[in-house]
Amino acid sequence: MTIFVLVVLVTALGLWLSLKAGPARRLKLVTTPTQPPGDEPGSDTHAVSNDALDAFAPPPQFRLSSGNDMPGNALSVKIRQYFFGHEESSLYAELLATLAGSPYRIFPNVRLDFIFDTLPDAPPSVAGRLSSQTVEFLIVEVPEYRPVVGIALTYFGDTERLRSKRHTDDAALSVMAFQSARLPLLHIDPRSNVDADELHKLLAPHLNRN
Repeated sequence: MTIFVLVVLVTALGLWLSLKAGPARRLKLVTTPTQPPGDEPGSDTHAVSNDALDAFAPPPQFRLSSGNDMPGNALSVKIRQYFFGHEESSLYAELLATLAGSPYRIFPNVRLDFIFDTLPDAPPSVAGRLSSQTVEFLIVEVPEYRPVVGIALTYFGDTERLRSKRHTDDAALSVMAFQSARLPLLHIDPRSNVDADELHKLLAPHLNRN
């Protein structure tokens, strides 16, 4: 009888130990790192296979034009390595900081015909002139995305820029459009290193209007 009890106890102890060790072994199997495809030792390629690319294909209601396929009638173009110049980029960052947490958003390089509608009595040439000009930044109010104030980059005292007739005409058209629609247009010299606090003071009178 004593021997039978000991056998039962030893068997029960072994079963308990195996159950306790089981989850640890399973966890170890799950967390063991695996070698990514194409990175095996001696492999000379890291390219993703076509099958792997197909796995990331967009759903049917979307269409992706691949950047890897060169069309037969390709244009002589390349990707720009920057969107803003250094001065414009710094000002844009400060504008984002100024408007953070507010119901306002900012868009860069907005065409004037996206901001203004021509009236029925406007000559056809007005729409064409608006479509050819942009304002550097436009602040809108959500959720309607209603234009609130435009920001034009003006290099004060830069006589070389001011001597350009085209630059003068473009600036005059923007000013006239904003004034005609009674939409504020704020002129800022991007070389002035204006910070978020200064921008807030400049914009506050226009952003708080009803």
